[in-house]
Amino acid sequence: MEFYRCENTDCGFLAEEEPDVCPHCGGTFFQKLDEDELTAGDWVSLGNQAVEAQRNTDALASYQRAAAMGDALGLTNLGWCFESGIGVEEDPQQAVVLYAQAAARDYLPALTNLGYCYTYGIGVKKDEAKALECFRKGAEGGFPRAQFLLGEAYRCGRGVEQSDADAVQWYRSAAWLGYPGAQTELGRCLEFGLGVAEDLAKAAEWYRAAAEQGNAPGQCCLGYCYEAGRGVEQSWEEAVRWYRMAAEQGYPRAQCNLAWCYEHGQGVEQSDVEAAKWYRAAAEQEYPRGELCMGFCCERGRGVPVNKEEAARWYRRAAEHGDEDGACCLGYLYETGVGVEQSWEEAVGWYRAAAEQGLPRAQCNLAWCYEHGRGVEKDLEQALAWYRKAAEQKDPRGLFCVGRAYDYGLGVEQNAVEAVQWYRQAAEAGSAPAMCDLGVCYERGEGVEEDLAKAAELYQKAAEGGNAPGQCNLGYLYETGRGVPQSWEMAVKWYRAAAEQGLPRAQCNLAWCYENGLGLEKNLIRAAKWYQAAAEQGYAQAQCNLGVCYEYGNGVEKDLSRAVELYQAAAEQGDRVAACNLGYLYETGTGVRQNWEQAVAWYRRSVERGYARAQYRLAQCYEHGRGVQKDSAQALELYDAAAKQSYEDAAACAARLRRHTAPEERGGFWNGLFGGHSPRRKK
Repeated sequence: MEFYRCENTDCGFLAEEEPDVCPHCGGTFFQKLDEDELTAGDWVSLGNQAVEAQRNTDALASYQRAAAMGDALGLTNLGWCFESGIGVEEDPQQAVVLYAQAAARDYLPALTNLGYCYTYGIGVKKDEAKALECFRKGAEGGFPRAQFLLGEAYRCGRGVEQSDADAVQWYRSAAWLGYPGAQTELGRCLEFGLGVAEDLAKAAEWYRAAAEQGNAPGQCCLGYCYEAGRGVEQSWEEAVRWYRMAAEQGYPRAQCNLAWCYEHGQGVEQSDVEAAKWYRAAAEQEYPRGELCMGFCCERGRGVPVNKEEAARWYRRAAEHGDEDGACCLGYLYETGVGVEQSWEEAVGWYRAAAEQGLPRAQCNLAWCYEHGRGVEKDLEQALAWYRKAAEQKDPRGLFCVGRAYDYGLGVEQNAVEAVQWYRQAAEAGSAPAMCDLGVCYERGEGVEEDLAKAAELYQKAAEGGNAPGQCNLGYLYETGRGVPQSWEMAVKWYRAAAEQGLPRAQCNLAWCYENGLGLEKNLIRAAKWYQAAAEQGYAQAQCNLGVCYEYGNGVEKDLSRAVELYQAAAEQGDRVAACNLGYLYETGTGVRQNWEQAVAWYRRSVERGYARAQYRLAQCYEHGRGVQKDSAQALELYDAAAKQSYEDAAACAARLRRHTAPEERGGFWNGLFGGHSPRRKK
């Protein structure tokens, strides 16, 4: 076989076929050589060309020729072929043998490769001490890759006591020799002050040195410096440029960073399609962040069609690769039955996996499951323990839930003062629900001195943060003029904000404003509409008020059977007004068959909750013996109770009853007149 060498003494390019022009120097003169004239270096050169052309079998054959001639580089490259399966089936043990042969010739690259095999147990039993011996010998011999790997050993504490300072020493040595991996790691140490004083400008310089050599991690790190303005002037455009260079080399972290830029339109035109493309590229390399973000894309239809099942698959892959967010997202899909078959037990399992990795959101979700007994036996103490773990990380939801536990005595002894402290921390962390509940504490003087102005301030912050209970509570303060100037218009504004978020109490309050024309124009149709919205959520007061609408045809077509149905639903939840109204319908036979016993039963349920009108109606039943045995004393007691609540008709009836009560029921003077024998006894 014949070969051709470029006659340019500064070039010496070797080719298997005579080219017209040398691809390296552009020369046109070539010397013809026979196969037996080639040196070991020539065979290595031919092997390298074959690798670049992806002619793996030819590469292997060329390296074998060089190795047979005892060439250390040939032995090393042949070892690499066996380690990586280039032109031959992978055989890491044979690779180690070849590296050892080259290392015995004091060839430092081979010695370094041998150390790498000892580090990770490639073709040989893992032995960090032997690895360190190889790296140190290579490093002291001035080989930059060995210096870098020795720095890595110090950084990770592999075979040696961990020392960032020693790591920096070896990174720096390799970096000055131009080794890009060391330049990147030295930049990282300078950026974060690891083993050396923090110096962001110097960090950026070393990242740039690595990046300009095509080192993808260095390019990605430099991109982040531009993104965050660390050591360089902030520039999204420069960040994107460097992220793209690294991403196009297949570096998954850079692919995710570039995807994020596309997703949010930073430094590049916003494009969900491009974002999904780059997230997928990272995900297909089993990069957990890429898998997680592809799950988001599929779940929400960002850049790809909505596909909940595909989202679940990506979340699962991220979770199985140790990503806590992926585990939590998968847990939520199991909780809601989206993309997977609903299973509280599976939800708890994935929440737990993420919670044990320290993810506050998962800790709170797991705590919620314990609190409500979903997928796990109800255990308020366990719930509080997990909320605390999230709270210890200053998670707003965790802080709020610990406060709520103390407020209501959930898994811990009730303590209003302790609740206030946790609510305050949560509010300072930005929790709108905590702002609302802390406002309640100030409004009621629970765990803190009553302060209506402070309550209003907290409700305002919660309301502006979109918290519906906070909006409703603020509306009520404006309605009553407590802590703020009275204003029906402002009350309506906040009731509406909360009502539109579906809060039934606010819907009921807004309906009442429409019904009575307070803060807005009276409109019975809209009042009925909002009562209906709240009633459909089972809100008792709204059910009662909507029952009134149907009873009298206010804003809806009159429908007595519907009124009865609504009163009963509200009364069974303990609404005293509804119970009284229902009793009256039974008393009068309105919408139902007349039934005094049922009337008395419902009046009694309302009376038990202290409703004055029900006390008056039940008193009438006792006075006249309707649905109950006649009992004037009981009637009088009920009239008096209603009168004390300023129910005027009751006061008049009590006075009348006292004037006309039978003597034997009044005792004293009247008994004396009849000699102790009452007319009732004479009967």
